[in-house]
Amino acid sequence: MRLRLARVAACCSFALAVCILGCGGPEPPEAVYPVTGKVFYRGKPAVGAMVAFHKVGSDPNSGQPSGEVQEDGTFTLTSYRPDDGAASGEYQVTISWRDAVGGSLSDPDYGPEKLPKKYQASETSGLTVSVAAGSNDLAPFQIND
Repeated sequence: MRLRLARVAACCSFALAVCILGCGGPEPPEAVYPVTGKVFYRGKPAVGAMVAFHKVGSDPNSGQPSGEVQEDGTFTLTSYRPDDGAASGEYQVTISWRDAVGGSLSDPDYGPEKLPKKYQASETSGLTVSVAAGSNDLAPFQIND
């Protein structure tokens, strides 16, 4: 009897683990494609800047694909899963670059914006891109003002 209960418990545990690990959550509502790019401010990588893509014509409250600029200036977009990319379409791009100056790891406080204010709003940034089916390696964003 104990052996039988142990086997049932082991099978249930295994099945639960398969469900948790094998099911990465619900599928995205639309196909997404890899998107990478670079951000430079006055010729240097904007390390730590956050890049967000706002799909033209979509609900402004819907999630936006975004990515953080790395040491070499590159970013990779995430929509639903890490580095999965963005849906095809036309996007307005915003970039925000502020250093964490305190607070906690889960709720940091930020210092002042390092980029001109126009880059934080999709209507004023002047940055636009098209994402197509397949892999998308964008031209670098060069901010000099």
